[in-house]
Amino acid sequence: MIEIFENIPDSVKETSQQVFDLALLLKSPQAIASFLNEYTNSCQNEEEQEFIRFYFNMRMAQLINENSDD
Repeated sequence: MIEIFENIPDSVKETSQQVFDLALLLKSPQAIASFLNEYTNSCQNEEEQEFIRFYFNMRMAQLINENSDD
């Protein structure tokens, strides 16, 4: 498999995973979106922001697919 974001440190990848998991504990879709958007915008590095957007979109797609399989 080709690594798309090979310059992103593992720490950013791990933090993004934790932030996404925390966001899912919020009660409304609007609160989740706002939380994820605030985290993304807090990153100074544009490449990291692109990775985070990609990661969050991928995880949301996974959740939608899991729910539609039921």
